Amino acid sequence: MVWNIGMADNGKKKKRRSASNEHSDSPEGGADIASNDVSSIAIDDDQLTNQMAGQLQQEQELEQPTVANDQSTEQQQQQQEDEEPRGYKLGLGDFIFYSMLVGKAAHDSEGDWVIIISCFIAILIGLAMTTLLLGILRRALPALPISIFFGLLFYFSTQYLQSPMVQLLVDNQVFI
Repeated sequence: MVWNIGMADNGKKKKRRSASNEHSDSPEGGADIASNDVSSIAIDDDQLTNQMAGQLQQEQELEQPTVANDQSTEQQQQQQEDEEPRGYKLGLGDFIFYSMLVGKAAHDSEGDWVIIISCFIAILIGLAMTTLLLGILRRALPALPISIFFGLLFYFSTQYLQSPMVQLLVDNQVFI
């Protein structure tokens, strides 16, 4: 039973056991060794308690930086995630739709540069509005709806309102 308690020690008990085995052979030292073993058990229990308390403190100290490291690692990951979407990214589909709108305007207007340029400017205005909303709302927004809305609005207003009015003014030789 004494040896079961001392199993957590780092070999001191084994030395004592071998020393007690040597002294137990002599009849005179047997009683002294038994009393020494009892006092050494009490000391060993105190040492064992102190060792366990020290190990517990070391484990707690090791765990605290780990928790701090985990928190700092999570903060670094969040900062990296926050830094990644800072740029304004457009997909290939956005450019395809923008170019389709300007191409359609160029095809239908039969080379009227006013309609083509107004569609191009409308797309840039839509991108600027989307960027402004991104800054205000701070969340992901689609780039197409606002730009396409302004592009179509400018296309139809230029095609059916501005161009006929300008053509009428040219025919009547009215200069503004």
